[in-house]
Amino acid sequence: PLNLIEAMAHGLPVVTTRWRGIPEMVPDQYAGLVEPRDPAAAAAALSTVATTEDGLRFRGRYEQRYALRAHLEVLAGALRSVAGS
Repeated sequence: PLNLIEAMAHGLPVVTTRWRGIPEMVPDQYAGLVEPRDPAAAAAALSTVATTEDGLRFRGRYEQRYALRAHLEVLAGALRSVAGS
């Protein structure tokens, strides 16, 4: 799936299921691989991503790039650029 490739391209972790070719596509350092239809395993993987040192580093990177504040700063810069030209 494209969303997994995009997440990994941006250095973000993924939690996904062991389905078809996904386990071969997603390196261990990026993913919490869980069995399909196992919500407890998915919750545990999300908790691991949210609380480990690597997970916190990934979250910080995400917030720098994708949080509302980051988008507003980009938008403000674009508006200043247009207003100045």
